[in-house]
Amino acid sequence: MSSINLLPFSNISSVKVSPVVVLSICDAYLRRKENSSRVIGSLLGTYSDGVVEIKSCFPVPITEASGENGLAEVKLDVSYHKTMLDLRSKVSPSEMFVGWFASQIDVRDSIIQDVYIRDGYNPLLYMVVDVTLDERGVSAFVARRLMLDGKLMAMEFVGVPTQVTTSDLRRVEALFPENTSVVANSVPAAAPATPALSKVKLLELLHTALVHVEAVQSGGRVADPEAGRALADALSLLPVLTRADFDRLAEAQVQDALFLTFLANLLRTQIALSEKLGTSALPIM
Repeated sequence: MSSINLLPFSNISSVKVSPVVVLSICDAYLRRKENSSRVIGSLLGTYSDGVVEIKSCFPVPITEASGENGLAEVKLDVSYHKTMLDLRSKVSPSEMFVGWFASQIDVRDSIIQDVYIRDGYNPLLYMVVDVTLDERGVSAFVARRLMLDGKLMAMEFVGVPTQVTTSDLRRVEALFPENTSVVANSVPAAAPATPALSKVKLLELLHTALVHVEAVQSGGRVADPEAGRALADALSLLPVLTRADFDRLAEAQVQDALFLTFLANLLRTQIALSEKLGTSALPIM
């Protein structure tokens, strides 16, 4: 007699997504191949007490086509995926594989979910980022599978509450929109991010916060409790360091930024060679 099993829902209660992840997916969509209608990749982050926090991602070459029998066929580049996971685990050991993403919903999503499972991964969720800037925005889903005699018969994706989070410093910057023109004029929008420009922007933000606090103390501006709490939370995150410790950490950060820039250029070169040679199995390191 055939046995039917309906695997239960995941115990994920909510999903938090870093804005960097959304921007990375949009950038990958702009750089997709000409014959590709969407971009697909893997999500990295943490999982604790039913909350998944997505911190980074990377696109994965996946071939989607129709087979001879008319059924959809999906192939995941396992070698590329394993190489990228190994590299990310060295850079951020605390992050693990939590799921996969797509730039739009497709009828073959259940097949891609099953491909990840067959290749030895256990995706906790599936996230869709609407790159058309429609009302859908960012949505996360968990999968429930219907099994018949050990074979996958159907799959259902159930929505999970999803929130794009920001850091405390970004919230402080958003509370003072009247001074954003000063920051925009001091740091050109088209200029690349460098430690020097980051320092200039930080000084402008500190000056904006100082002007606001002095105006409140002198009675020239009405106190805003939300702004006060945000400033207090941001200041509480700052460690107490001596001048020597601060200089040492700043120098280490600069060295790390230069090293990451080197790795990014190396990876970009490897991807370009891979596209020219028609293979995605080139060793990155």
